[in-house]
Amino acid sequence: MLEVRLGDFRRALEGGALEPGSFDVVATDPPYGRARMDLWDALADLSAAVLRPGGMLMAYAGQAHLDAELAALSRRLEYRWTLAVELRGSHGIVRGFMNSWKPVVVYARPPAGRPPLRPVLPDLIRGSGEDKRFHKWGQPASEMVPVLGALAGLVAPGRAARVLDPMAGGGGILAACAELGFDCLGYEVDPRAFAALTERFRASPAGRAADGSGRAASLQE
Repeated sequence: MLEVRLGDFRRALEGGALEPGSFDVVATDPPYGRARMDLWDALADLSAAVLRPGGMLMAYAGQAHLDAELAALSRRLEYRWTLAVELRGSHGIVRGFMNSWKPVVVYARPPAGRPPLRPVLPDLIRGSGEDKRFHKWGQPASEMVPVLGALAGLVAPGRAARVLDPMAGGGGILAACAELGFDCLGYEVDPRAFAALTERFRASPAGRAADGSGRAASLQE
């Protein structure tokens, strides 16, 4: 089952719409930049609340403010690793560096314990190119399939994982979850992006979000 809710995930957490300790993985692509560090602090609080003990957070990050992003997440979670997604083509020069990769940081909710030896999670992902069909900052679902599959194998072996994307954007992560057969829930605060999500997954909104902030759509690919 794939569900998307229109609303601010921070209100959902405050309003009790998300059950504590009910998700195996939080996977998302937050806005980058110093001006939106409040979202990274909120992401840390959310993940610490809704992840099961040992559950994993994976988040795309930006190099320019990676120090602040890591500091925000490390307040509540245990750092595990940084994955590298290789970019295709030219992606510009940032602070004098040619940007040819993007980080995906991996954290765990304590107490995490020692991870098992299998499955092995690769830390270099061959980027599959841009996918801006549904959102200007959209990520391709294909590059997240192996990462999400491996993370779910670590924390939910032998069963379908439950995944939350609190900033769903164009739905790339949700599409990867659907491909893997996971139960997934996404939040999106922008009504236009939400409309694009419902169109992407060919569904119509039904009902209200549990936090009262907007519509909820049950989506099936």
